[in-house]
Amino acid sequence: MPAANLTVTVPTVYLFGEADPAFARRSALATASFVSGPYRYVPLPGIGHWLTEQASDTVTAELLALLERRPWAHGSTPSFASMVTALSLPGLSSSDLR
Repeated sequence: MPAANLTVTVPTVYLFGEADPAFARRSALATASFVSGPYRYVPLPGIGHWLTEQASDTVTAELLALLERRPWAHGSTPSFASMVTALSLPGLSSSDLR
């Protein structure tokens, strides 16, 4: 399936290390066009590719904030695949993880 046909419908937080040598800011910003659910882009100045090692407090705070908002509150309990999509793989749908 071409990437243009993928739409993430679950709440998504995109944490972007602004010093990431692997992903360009332009690509990170373009991710929003693949998300139809609630979306939050969080740039992390001076942080590279390994967010959990370089900004673990921020990553933890953002994930806890997402979970506290209970994105699944208006439906059934989320599947593992939908939570992975929501938390760490913007640009993919949960069906891509099956």
